[in-house]
Amino acid sequence: MIKTASLTTKLLVIVIVFMTAGTLIVAGLGYAMNRRDVIALNAEKAQMIAQMVALGTDADQFAAIMQTGEENEYWYQYKDFLNAVMAEESLEYLYVLDKYVDTDVTYFAEGTGPGNIDEPLNLGDKESVEVHSPELFATLNSGKPASTDIYASGDFGNMVSGFAAIVDPNGRVVGVVGADIGVDNVLASSNRFGVIIIVILIVLCVGLALLLRSYIRKTIGKPVHQLQQAAERIAQGEVDVALDTHANDELGMLVESFNRMVNEAMQQAMAMNALADGNLTIQVHPRSDKDVTGLAMQRMVANLNHMFTQIDNSTEQVFSVSQQIAAGAQALTQGAMEQTTTVSALSQYITEVSDKTKENVNMAMQAAQLSNNIRDKAEKGSKQMEQMIQAAEEINQAGMAIGQVMQVIEEIAFQTGMLALNASVEAARAGSQGAGFAVVAEEVKNLAQRSSESAHDTGLLITDTMEKTTLGVKLANESYQSLSQIVKGIYENNAIMDRIAQSSQEQSQAIMHINKGIDQVTQVVQLNNTTAQQAAASSQEMNGQAQTLETLVSQFQVSENKRS
Repeated sequence: MIKTASLTTKLLVIVIVFMTAGTLIVAGLGYAMNRRDVIALNAEKAQMIAQMVALGTDADQFAAIMQTGEENEYWYQYKDFLNAVMAEESLEYLYVLDKYVDTDVTYFAEGTGPGNIDEPLNLGDKESVEVHSPELFATLNSGKPASTDIYASGDFGNMVSGFAAIVDPNGRVVGVVGADIGVDNVLASSNRFGVIIIVILIVLCVGLALLLRSYIRKTIGKPVHQLQQAAERIAQGEVDVALDTHANDELGMLVESFNRMVNEAMQQAMAMNALADGNLTIQVHPRSDKDVTGLAMQRMVANLNHMFTQIDNSTEQVFSVSQQIAAGAQALTQGAMEQTTTVSALSQYITEVSDKTKENVNMAMQAAQLSNNIRDKAEKGSKQMEQMIQAAEEINQAGMAIGQVMQVIEEIAFQTGMLALNASVEAARAGSQGAGFAVVAEEVKNLAQRSSESAHDTGLLITDTMEKTTLGVKLANESYQSLSQIVKGIYENNAIMDRIAQSSQEQSQAIMHINKGIDQVTQVVQLNNTTAQQAAASSQEMNGQAQTLETLVSQFQVSENKRS
């Protein structure tokens, strides 16, 4: 257990701290005020001495001596006066300066005291203005007396100074008197006084602290310790706690309030015990409108009464509904099983259709491939027929050319026959001389006749060939047209077969999607079947839990009337 400082010790420490702080503050303020008063009194004293010397100075004599620069009888008397004032008032410095100032000040005279070790400055001696304070020059300018705050003057320690103007009968400032007083001894006495005051106050604080310690322990520490022990027992769960005190102060009131709090805690503990035993008919009375715990317990008892009454009323409904749910779940299970069988049969049928569709797709693709082959061969035959037609036309044209040649040959043969006839006539006319020529002419005539006959026969053959060639070209053209229509039909058939194959492929994909959907439906039906079986089991379990709940609720005594 962590040890902590007692409340008495804390209060005592706080009191001592505040008393010590107050003592130091009071002592510090007293010391500061005493120091300020000492400085102010000495500054005022220096100013009064300067004013006294200024009033004792003959302004006309002062001005005349400063003008001539000669030390006359008045100056010596004045110097003795300054020395006497310094000895009587224990001054560090007493000096009189001319009003004219530039970078230096001009002395009229300076007093000599018992402790002075430096030679005094006499008439006409000069000194830098930086040595003197601003208050001196303010007095020269305004003619009003002034004094300084404390300042350090080197070997002479801390001092204060007072200044007064020397004024002639016409009111003009002709010089200034300065008096310096050392305050180190006075400040030392003030410091000793402050230390003594602080020591006395500290001793008083310690004595008061000891007395307060005893009083606080008796009046505060003991009751608080009893309260702490009682609170510790309550924290451990013990509520049968009572405190006895005869104090009439705030602590006594605190103890009485604590006893009332413990008594109310006991009442609330008894009510909680009754609630723990299942007695909801108890009455809880809050102590006031601000009794949060009492009001909460009152609402809790009322809410528990209402809640358990509603639970009791709802238990019968839950029991009845659970039986209906069980019957419905059983029917749902039977329907789900039948649905599972139907979906399985449908899935098998769809699978068969899918297989047939795949077979149709393959056959359509083979037919399309075969159609493509036939189309290629038909196109090849069509091209060959076209070439044959072109060759037949070329043969026809060649026959026509040969016919023309044969016609020329017949004409040549006719002309040759005519020439041979003419030659025979001429040979006959020539008689014996033309006998040989007649024989030749006869032979030429025979040759021309045979050539004519051969040409005629050849022409007949060529004509017959041309007619047959023309008929072949006609038939070839008709075959070409038929082949073209066959190729066109094959193209159209091929396009149809491609569309059939594509449609079969799409149908196959659609059937695959249907298969997937049937599989999902099968899974859902199986899940519904399982869920229905679980729902049936859960409804049976809920029925049992409703009976258990009714048994548990019957253990509580409620103040509300149950629904019959």
